[in-house]
Amino acid sequence: MKPLSVKIPDDLYALLEQKRETSGKNQSAIIRIALEDYLVKSVAVKTGLVGELGQDLCGSISAPSDLSTNSKYMDNYGC
Repeated sequence: MKPLSVKIPDDLYALLEQKRETSGKNQSAIIRIALEDYLVKSVAVKTGLVGELGQDLCGSISAPSDLSTNSKYMDNYGC
């Protein structure tokens, strides 16, 4: 592993210490987990499939069940 030195604000350090005390892990382990989580998620968002990116939206919109087949929904479409 490569060593890394960072400077963080006092309030962030306090949160890190709080997490260290409650999790029983050392600072390095917590920072590694947080960095990995952040970096993996940011890469996944940039490279994710449309279905994966919008998965939380599935079922969130209500519409008629025959929206794609009923011609009455096409009236005044594109005007």
